[in-house]
Amino acid sequence: MTASRDGVQADSVAEVTEMTSLEEKETESEPAMYEAVESEERVLESTGHPTVTEPTGYPEGELQFISVFHDGNLYVQDTRRTITKDEFSNMDVTALGTVVRIDNSVVPGEELVASQLPVETVIWKDDEKPYLYAYIEGDDPYVIRLCEEED
Repeated sequence: MTASRDGVQADSVAEVTEMTSLEEKETESEPAMYEAVESEERVLESTGHPTVTEPTGYPEGELQFISVFHDGNLYVQDTRRTITKDEFSNMDVTALGTVVRIDNSVVPGEELVASQLPVETVIWKDDEKPYLYAYIEGDDPYVIRLCEEED
C-alpha cells in the first residue's frame, strides 16, 4: 500500500504519520531528527548518521558475540538454527575438541578458547567448507555456525 502526504510518497500509513510527527517537531527548539533519534533509543555516530543500539542479551562489559579461536584464526558466530541431534549427525563435520576455557572479557587468542559458549562445548569442523560448528543440546537444541573473522 502506498500513501502520500503533501505529494510525498510513503509505503505505509505509519510512515506518513512519522513524517507528520517529524514536521511538527521541526517547529520546536531542537531539530526533529535529533528528537526522533533519541525517542527511538538511537545514537548519532561521529558521522552524524543515526545507528540503532540494540541489546544483545549479554552483560555489559563482556564480549557481545560468540567466538572460538582455532588454528591461529578467530571464528565468530555467523548463524544459529534449531536442529535435532539426528540432523546434526548427518552433517559432514569432524570433532576438533571441546572448548577448554571461556573468557568473555577479551577476544580469544588461544586454541579452543571461546567467548559466550558453555565450557566443554564440542567444536566441530565442516569437512568441506571453512566453518566451525557448536552444537548446543537441551530442550531446544541448536547449532551455531562460526566463520573466520575477516580483517
